[in-house]
Amino acid sequence: MRTSGFLAVDAEPGAADELVEALARLRVWRRASRSAPHKPLLVLLALARVQQGLPRLAPFVEVEQPLRQLIELVIPGGRGEPEHPFWRLQHDGIWEVLAAAPLSLRSGSDGVPATELRRAGASGGFLAKFHDALQDDAALLDRAARIVLRQLPSERRGDVLEALAWRPVAVRRPAAVVDRGYLPVDSDVLPAPARPSQRDPDLYGRGLVAHRRTQTRLAAFLADNGVEPRSPTATTAAFDLLWRSHGTTFVAEVKSVTSKNEEHQLRLGLGQVLRYRQALATAGEQAVAVLVAEREPHDSSWAELCQEVGVLLAWPGHLEACLGKDPKLR
Repeated sequence: MRTSGFLAVDAEPGAADELVEALARLRVWRRASRSAPHKPLLVLLALARVQQGLPRLAPFVEVEQPLRQLIELVIPGGRGEPEHPFWRLQHDGIWEVLAAAPLSLRSGSDGVPATELRRAGASGGFLAKFHDALQDDAALLDRAARIVLRQLPSERRGDVLEALAWRPVAVRRPAAVVDRGYLPVDSDVLPAPARPSQRDPDLYGRGLVAHRRTQTRLAAFLADNGVEPRSPTATTAAFDLLWRSHGTTFVAEVKSVTSKNEEHQLRLGLGQVLRYRQALATAGEQAVAVLVAEREPHDSSWAELCQEVGVLLAWPGHLEACLGKDPKLR
C-alpha cells in the first residue's frame, strides 16, 4: 500500500498476478540448452533496488557497472553489454525507459548504444503498477526473485543473490485469497536437455513433460467430474492444483517419477505438499494434501507412509479419492 496525500492507495488490482505471469514468460535469447542471463539479471537487480527502498527509475549510469559485473559473474569471460537488457526488457511489458533527450537507435537493430543511453540521461525501471505491487508485498518480491532465478544456472544463483545482498523473506504474510482460476500448462512443451547441475527433474527434459501431462490429466479429470481446478495466486504457496469438492479443500503437488528417481521425487513431493497444507492452514483454510505421481509407485510403502501423515497418494487411473466422496475425508 502506498500513500497519496492523506489517503492510503492500494496497488492496482491484478498487478501482482500480471507481473508473476510476465516474469514466468520472460523472453530470453536461447540456443540449444543455453540461454542468455542478461534480462533475468537486470530484473533481479531491479528487485533488489525495490527491496532496498531505492527509487523506481534507475539511471543507466548507476546500474551499468553492477549489471555488467553480474553478467560476468554468471558468464565468466562473456560479453557484458548491459545496454541490451536495459533497453529490450521493455518488450516484455514490465519495464520502461525514460530519457531527458531523444534516443537514437543503433543502426540496423532495435537496440540503443550505451553511449547514447548515457548521453540522454536514460533511466529505467518497472512500470509503476508493478513497482507499487512489489513495494507493498514482501512475499511477492521474494516470489518474483525465485521465478527469475530459475532462468539462471543453479550453480550461480547463490553467488548472484550474495552479490545483490538479497534478503529472503523469512515469514510469509498469510493471504486471505489463496487460489484463482486454473492456468493450463502446455503439456506438449519441447524441453531443453537436462544439465548435470539441475536437481529438480520436473523443471527440464523428460520430467518437465511428464509433470505437465500429469497435471493436465488431473485438471481434466476434475473438470470432467464437475470440479473446478484452481491455481495459486501470486503470493501463496506454489502448489500445482487446488480444488474444493463435497465441502473439502484439496491441495496437490504433482511429481514425475522414473524407476531411478522415484524415492527422491516422492520424498520431495511429500515435503512440499505438507508445507502447502500448513501454509493454507495459516491462511485460515484447512485442506487435504494430495501427492499425485506420474504413475503408481513401485514401492508400496509409500502408500502406508502417506496414510500415516494424512496425505492422499494418487496417480492417473487412480484419482477417485481426489473427488472427496469418501466420508472419512470430511
